[in-house]
Amino acid sequence: MANTKISALSSATTPLSGSEIVPINQSGTTDSVTVANLTAGRAVSAASLALTSSPLPTSSGGTGLTSFTSGGVVYASSTSALATGSSLAWDGNNLGLTGTPSSWASNVSAIQQGNTGIYKAGSGVLGNILFLSSNSYYNGTNDIYQANYSAAKYQLGLGQHYWYTASSGTAGNTVSYTQVWSMDSGGNFIQGVAGKGINFTANTPASGMTSQNLNWYEEGTWTPTFTNLTIVGTPTYTGKYTRIGRMVSFTLRIKSTTSTSSSAGATYFNQPIVQFSNRGTLTAANGNASASYGVGLIADDGNCYLPTWVTVADVSVSGFYFV
Repeated sequence: MANTKISALSSATTPLSGSEIVPINQSGTTDSVTVANLTAGRAVSAASLALTSSPLPTSSGGTGLTSFTSGGVVYASSTSALATGSSLAWDGNNLGLTGTPSSWASNVSAIQQGNTGIYKAGSGVLGNILFLSSNSYYNGTNDIYQANYSAAKYQLGLGQHYWYTASSGTAGNTVSYTQVWSMDSGGNFIQGVAGKGINFTANTPASGMTSQNLNWYEEGTWTPTFTNLTIVGTPTYTGKYTRIGRMVSFTLRIKSTTSTSSSAGATYFNQPIVQFSNRGTLTAANGNASASYGVGLIADDGNCYLPTWVTVADVSVSGFYFV
């Protein structure tokens, strides 16, 4: 045997039992070792292991996992690879953690835990959008309640964020979501429901407090319409206003090529945002100097009454009131 090539030897019967012996040179001495001991004490890479096609037990005690290996990666060989009732449930497209996933649409890829799901739907633009839902799933046409309580959904994609809520509903019924807030790709936070806003109830209010909800902001320009303003030459009007909550403030510049004149209580102009319930304060001054023409009146009739000035070419007017 000493001069026999290995290739000339007879083939061993497989599979090996592990009791077969082979020679091994150890510290300069030729000894024998059993096949079973050849890998004892050695680390074995998981990539070198291959699962057979025999079913393996699930956590529920049944059989459900049938797999095959390719390139060291294990793949499920059927859509029922993860058995219902185990800690993982697979319906062929969607994965349920600690439960069976709901009836998601076939074009949805979802990971669901209880009544909460993370999913993507569709292709093209929709394929780039990620959804996070609570108490609802998407069946391809509608969002559906999973249990008898309220639902919520968050959407992220294309640089935008959306928040949705829905009132309590019945399991199996269609959810009617309301978009309550959004953030566009430019970073603007956008109110979704009129009359809602930022609530400051964490602050301790004064005893007469009626609301701590900031629900309005607006700014713009307007051209006032004057009554009984004496004009010599051609005037230009520049008006700007800002509304924060119920308070409206504004500034107005009157510039004439020659002059303008006003009579207190008789000369007036319209408000930028009309209101008829509250009065406000108005002041007028020379636009190019520190001279003040006094205080006018923002009246209940929706008009702003000017103080008196005589033959002035440049006038600045400012005021504020509540709506």
